[in-house]
Amino acid sequence: MFHDIRSAKVAPVPTPREIDLLAVFGALWREKLSVLLCVLLALGAGGYYALFVAVPKYSSTTSLKVELQAPPILDIEAVVGGGSTEDSAMNTEVDVIQSRGILEQLVKDLDLTSDPEFNAALRPVSPISLSALVERLKVFLGAPTFQDPVVSPEQATLNETVDAVGEAIDANVRRERHIFDITATTTSPAKSLAIADRLAEIYISDQVQQKYVMTEDAVTWLSERVTKLEGELREREQALKAFRTSTDIVSLEAVEALNRQLADARERLSEAQTDAAMTETRLRRIEVARETGDADALLAIAGGGATLSEAAMERRIDAIVQGTPAEIARQQRQVNVL
Repeated sequence: MFHDIRSAKVAPVPTPREIDLLAVFGALWREKLSVLLCVLLALGAGGYYALFVAVPKYSSTTSLKVELQAPPILDIEAVVGGGSTEDSAMNTEVDVIQSRGILEQLVKDLDLTSDPEFNAALRPVSPISLSALVERLKVFLGAPTFQDPVVSPEQATLNETVDAVGEAIDANVRRERHIFDITATTTSPAKSLAIADRLAEIYISDQVQQKYVMTEDAVTWLSERVTKLEGELREREQALKAFRTSTDIVSLEAVEALNRQLADARERLSEAQTDAAMTETRLRRIEVARETGDADALLAIAGGGATLSEAAMERRIDAIVQGTPAEIARQQRQVNVL
């Protein structure tokens, strides 16, 4: 089929129409009452929400400084030393602060299950709310109520409260700083302050407890190692005695002299190891006492009795801490020589 293109007509291209601002303003002016009514309704709704519905929130922030890890004095420091300050380790500590175990202890310490802000079961339910209508519909339809047989109602309430508290808490690391910021946001300034401060205290206590456990593990490991070495020493002593009785090449006088030297060296080695262990223990006691704020323990380490002033005690403690690394190094050299 062919068409005669000569008879085709070219439709004119419509030109874009310009917006007539006067017509727009005229239309708005004619509907000025409707526009004014919409504006008043919007302002009224916003004012009602701001004054009667919206609940003001208050935030409180507590900051924690992370001590830099000191160079290790002995191998035991690798077991009980402070935490790493790498980014991954710092972010891990943020997760620890917001962990469920820490938050659960916070809820129990501050009795937050009795606070309607975090325990939804204590809030009054409006009869026209969606949740109330859903519950009425379930009762009307005879729908069964689900209840976990493993979790008690008290534990379920505690779990829901912990979830609500976790949403009100934020922890983060300052950029290029070894500082944690713990922020709590609630409807009360005093409550926010109490939650942030108590969470920081729980975290510090948890860190001290973990260091104590690691120290106990290190002491247990060292004790087992010493017991094993003592057994090896007895076996070698028995082998030496067997060798002495089975050969006549070595004179009895020389062996007796060597035995006396060995006994003297062993006694000196034991004393040197004991002195080194006591020095390390004293340094660890000072660190733990300072972390926990135990002034009595610091006074006992400093000596001087109750008449010693706090400033004098701090000077003595600082002198002990400053001189301890050199003393430990000297004792370790003596142990190595023996």
